[in-house]
Amino acid sequence: GVGLHMSEILSTDPSHLLDAGAITFAGYFVWSTSVTCIKLSILLGYHDFFFVITWFVRCVYVVKGLTVLLFLANIIGLLAGCSPIQYNWDTSIPGGHCGITRSQSFYLSGALNLALDIIIVVLPLPVIWTLRVSGLRKLGISLMFSLGAM
Repeated sequence: GVGLHMSEILSTDPSHLLDAGAITFAGYFVWSTSVTCIKLSILLGYHDFFFVITWFVRCVYVVKGLTVLLFLANIIGLLAGCSPIQYNWDTSIPGGHCGITRSQSFYLSGALNLALDIIIVVLPLPVIWTLRVSGLRKLGISLMFSLGAM
C-alpha cells in the first residue's frame, strides 16, 4: 500500500489504492525494460568474448532475438491485456475486462523469463569446456560466467 493498512486506506480515501495501482502498473514496464537491457548486455559480453566462434555468435544472435521478442510480448500483453487500459488498476470500471488474469500473465512471463535466463547461463558452457586449460580452471571459469561475474 501507501504506508497504511488496507482497512485504513479503504476507510479514509480509497483513491490512494488507484494511484498505487497505476504506479505499480507503470513499474511493470520499467521492470520489463530493465530485465531486457540486462540480458542483452550479458549477451553482448558473450559476443565480445567469443566473437571468433561463428556458431556461438549465431546462437547469441538467436537468443538476443528471443529476448527482444519476449520483451515485446510482455509490453503488448501489458497494453492489450485489459480493456480499457485503466482496468488494470481500477476494476470498478463498468464494461472493463481482461483477456487473461494478471496471475496467469505473470506466471507465463515468469516461466518464459526463467527459461531464457537458463539459456543465457548455459550458453557459454560448451565453449568454456573446449578451452585448453585444466578441468579445475574450466570449472572456475564456468562458475564465474554462471554467477554473472564476467
